[in-house]
Amino acid sequence: MIDARPQQASIGWVQRGLANARTTAALRNGVEADLTTFLQQLPQRPTDRLLLLRVRQLAISEHTGAFSEKAFAEVALEYLLRLDDGYHLALSTAETIESSGVEVTAHHANNITQAFQQSLNQLATVQWDAVAASPALTLEQIQRPQELEVGEAETYPVLTATAPKAGIYPDFLAFRNNMPDTTTVYVVERKPRTGANWKGTTEILPYTVNMKTGQRTALRNVWGFSDGQHLYVLHNSRFFPLEREGAGFGFTGFSPADAGAVTTAAFAGGLIGAGIAAAATSGKPMHFKVNMRTGRIMDDFPTPSAAARVPSDTTQLIIYRRAGGDKTPVTVSINDQPVGSLSGAAYLVVPWSTKQHEAHVCVSGGADYCLTVLPTNAAPVYLECSRQPTDPTLPPLTTVTNKVGEFNVKGIRLRQEQDAKKQAK
Repeated sequence: MIDARPQQASIGWVQRGLANARTTAALRNGVEADLTTFLQQLPQRPTDRLLLLRVRQLAISEHTGAFSEKAFAEVALEYLLRLDDGYHLALSTAETIESSGVEVTAHHANNITQAFQQSLNQLATVQWDAVAASPALTLEQIQRPQELEVGEAETYPVLTATAPKAGIYPDFLAFRNNMPDTTTVYVVERKPRTGANWKGTTEILPYTVNMKTGQRTALRNVWGFSDGQHLYVLHNSRFFPLEREGAGFGFTGFSPADAGAVTTAAFAGGLIGAGIAAAATSGKPMHFKVNMRTGRIMDDFPTPSAAARVPSDTTQLIIYRRAGGDKTPVTVSINDQPVGSLSGAAYLVVPWSTKQHEAHVCVSGGADYCLTVLPTNAAPVYLECSRQPTDPTLPPLTTVTNKVGEFNVKGIRLRQEQDAKKQAK
């Protein structure tokens, strides 16, 4: 096992906490040690060959939309067989795994495992007698971290072509191989953008054309297209011109919604608040790059703005009540000031300054009860109301860990979103 990734300090980033702050992630014992342990757990067979596994890429990331999150794992591996004259490449794979949910940070381990399993399964296709025909590499060459191996970029036709072929790219491989669909008739309209931050740029609007009826249909469900001079990629329902950047491509596109703003708005305003925050914090210019191995579009790691940082003496009190049980509403007050009421599957978010010292949280309407908490830092404090507020044998209010609180509140959000969708129908 050799870790040949250009950036070895981490394996990407995850979103943590109430504000979905980006935090770098790493394997506990390092890539080589943890992946070796994983591979050693696989069953051995008498026909197995001894291979050198070179990790070219291992990266995880997350994306937050208005109503859900997505987790991504990208794994690029090379399997090399040692012969008398050196190491020969037997197989090169690139896998991207995507999963979605309300809280996806816990998905990454399974996504990485699935990516490795899909890569390993491809070893069954290797023609071992033909491996010796590939160039021999020294151990020093294999250990050298590079974005693309020497000569690899030259094997991608889209990078070596004098000009791209005109046509539509149904998927990334068609783009990388410079093999577009040249039979579908399409036209392209260009309109000046007028939005803030986008003046001087052009909206690209391609349409397919039915030659019998003349009907035009907006081009969708493709990777991109070429007009014979320029390349365009479809990203978040819009087309953007690609620019050559070293041994790959990049472009300036619309930024996604700010994860922290979306989450905070969802807590404060529910489904509508999250949608408004997504619209308000997205659509700004952001640089993206194309992963030439997997085709994934990756945004540059942003530096949090000063406005997004939470003051060190500010936190939040989050009082929630899960679904189930009776729906007797209870009134919540803090330091004798009413802050709202809770029935079933609901929550309240109250900004709190630790300079105010303790918070005396009370619920009434069932069995009256008060609980005093003492926030000490910027981490939120979660309190759970009983689902059976009239049952005297159950505590009406309890504190829970941040992990439990985050999970339960996101579950409530999901339930509210599902209810809203049903009502919309």
